[in-house]
Amino acid sequence: MNFKNIYQLIFNSFRLFVKSKWKFSAPRSKKILVIDGVDDPFKFFFKRKEYEIIYRRGEEINFYVLYKCLKNLGFTRLDYYKNYIEIVKPKIILTYFDHYNFFYKLSKLVKIKTAFVVRGKRTYSDGLFKIKNKKDQTNDKRGNFVDYMFVHNKLIVKKYEKIISGKVIPIGSFLNNIQRKRKIIRKDSILWISTFKPDGKDWINPVNKKKFKNSYFQKNDKYIIKHLYDYSKKNNFKFHILGRLGSKNEIAEVDFYKKIIGENFRFISKRKYPDSYSVIEEFIYVFTTWSTLGVEKLVKGGKVGFIFNKPKNAAWNNARLGAIEGLKKTGPFWTTCKGKNIKEFNRVINFVLKANNLTWQRVRKKIGSKLMFYDYGNKKFKKVIKSALH
Repeated sequence: MNFKNIYQLIFNSFRLFVKSKWKFSAPRSKKILVIDGVDDPFKFFFKRKEYEIIYRRGEEINFYVLYKCLKNLGFTRLDYYKNYIEIVKPKIILTYFDHYNFFYKLSKLVKIKTAFVVRGKRTYSDGLFKIKNKKDQTNDKRGNFVDYMFVHNKLIVKKYEKIISGKVIPIGSFLNNIQRKRKIIRKDSILWISTFKPDGKDWINPVNKKKFKNSYFQKNDKYIIKHLYDYSKKNNFKFHILGRLGSKNEIAEVDFYKKIIGENFRFISKRKYPDSYSVIEEFIYVFTTWSTLGVEKLVKGGKVGFIFNKPKNAAWNNARLGAIEGLKKTGPFWTTCKGKNIKEFNRVINFVLKANNLTWQRVRKKIGSKLMFYDYGNKKFKKVIKSALH
């Protein structure tokens, strides 16, 4: 480790210690331990008093555990985790991050059952299944083990089995499974689910290693957004956009859409769970590029169109609907196209808006079941966890 890396390590550690919330009492003994308390869907399923939390990003540091580590000359994250786990004595450790490599080693290290719940849609461009070349995936099992892996569908099971040992159980979206189907009240409107990202850290194409910015990746979105907006006006639909980023970058997101379609639309700010689910349940017609929220609406019977329109060779082209599940690039309510392809836009829009209910439900069920299950109440998850606890 060179001087620059040592300096960076010390600086990051100091910043973490300053920003973190400190807790001085020992963790409580609980049957369930959750890793990562910021994204914690389990609070909607278990009572908060039923589990303890390790804050993965350092939002909270337990002084009692840290003192025990230092006393035993343990200075690594693993030492902190092991001491925390020894105090809590859980029967199972849960996390909402399936792409957390450290978690794959934990079960064998601490001899306690582990389980992760898949948070969002997986692609060949993110960390878990990232491709080095057309024939290779970067990960092999290499000692990876998780007792229970709760995933979205049956088709993704084999993908996980290639890189992590353990039992893979398709349950659908954990948060979506908590939500009931609701009565649609906006039949005169079209909703666009935003996938906007501001420019920041460059993306790297995993195949050719070329760098590009978010603005390049989403530059073609203007074609479908403008066309869908014009289509809405022509056919007397109100046009709404559900934001993606929340208050931190909302101004940039709103400006992005204003430059494309002006100001005559309603922007719905991103809200905390479960409010985003409540929003999409109000609309009968929904469109997006590749949003997990769109798929969650689809599997509950909603009319959703997916129009994936990205520049050639963009690193996330495999993020289109059903890419990792092996769906064709084009289907009745989805398409993968380039540029201003009005014919394809209209084909998808017209099917979503004009297909009769019998035709829609037949097609939706056939495709939707390949993308995501819907298990209201998370009955499968509940059964497995109940068995693990007893």
